[in-house]
Amino acid sequence: GASILSSNTGMAYIVPSNSLVGADASLTVNAGTVIKPGGIDCWYLNGGNIRVAGILTVSGTLTNPVIFTSTRDDAYAGDTNNDGSASPAAGDWGAIQIDATGTANIEHALIRYGGGCWGNTLRNESGALTMTGTTVEYGKGPGIAQNGGTLSVISSTFAHNDTGIALGTSIGAPTLDHVVFSANKTGLFVTGNYTPVLTQCSFVGNTDYGLNNNTLNLVNAVNSWWGSDTGPRHATNPTGTGDTVSDGVIFTPFLSAAP
Repeated sequence: GASILSSNTGMAYIVPSNSLVGADASLTVNAGTVIKPGGIDCWYLNGGNIRVAGILTVSGTLTNPVIFTSTRDDAYAGDTNNDGSASPAAGDWGAIQIDATGTANIEHALIRYGGGCWGNTLRNESGALTMTGTTVEYGKGPGIAQNGGTLSVISSTFAHNDTGIALGTSIGAPTLDHVVFSANKTGLFVTGNYTPVLTQCSFVGNTDYGLNNNTLNLVNAVNSWWGSDTGPRHATNPTGTGDTVSDGVIFTPFLSAAP
């Protein structure tokens, strides 16, 4: 059946671990809703995940996003678990996992402190994931781990994660349009069978790599912003002072300012 979660001012929804949107079900989360997944249980298959086998629609707005965060994050809906000033941390809850029969459309959300148990905040297991205007931050492991299916990310930011997006297998080229990778260890890690289609993405302040291509295919990252008008750090660009880029990446021409 169809379920809807709507904003409840000053209060959060505590979603149990191992929650499931079934294959014959849908869940719509309206603007301003705060969701704090409960404690994770890693002993069970997919422990700590919000699994999507049906349809998940997250309908935030620019000024009133949907929040997914830790129960220890008092910045949204207050001290939900009455633990005083305890600080949230990466891995406080599990992940949003899209199964092979699942579809997730996420628009204008803030997703924080995920990655418990399985080390990713969103995990696409052969489903369909579309994300627009969303920030994924302070996660353990990748913000998105792509392991099959389709992926489209538009005007979104990945910050302070171990890896912003890790692209494994897909059934087509993932689309990354005006995506910002900031202050991760690695911004974008490519290992899969399809290289992404990049449109004016930004790689700024990622400590290991802005973009690391671990395939035999070339990744076309022209017209990207590397955090410096000199372009990325690479042996073929000796004056570059921006984020480091691996071999196997076409990065010239590059942008001289953020798009």
